[in-house]
Amino acid sequence: AEKVAVIHQKYQATKTKVDKFIDKVVKDWRSEYVAPSEAQLDKALLYKEHKHLKLNFDPKVKALIKETKCLESLPIELDMPQKAASVRDKDGDLQRETDRLEGVIRLYNKIQNTVLDVEMPLIQ
Repeated sequence: AEKVAVIHQKYQATKTKVDKFIDKVVKDWRSEYVAPSEAQLDKALLYKEHKHLKLNFDPKVKALIKETKCLESLPIELDMPQKAASVRDKDGDLQRETDRLEGVIRLYNKIQNTVLDVEMPLIQ
């Protein structure tokens, strides 16, 4: 009975340390990926730099999606931020739409690079 009590006590101490470690990892993850990604998600996907269009899809958003999937696959209970889960749920749509936008941007920028000055008023 005494050995069982010692084992139980060590188990509880280890479990407490593991829980604290997991809480720290999740807290760090939230500050490193979730908060910056939330700020990026509120920005426009396209922006203009000189006469060219650029895609404003931050790699941190892609990292957030991967990290969210990895954390959810762990056999532990986590308090997943709603925004992270929402972004993860839209992963396929985001990827498909950013691929389409990249194609449109390529075409637009090609036109901008090849159009003559006299043709410019026709496409503005």
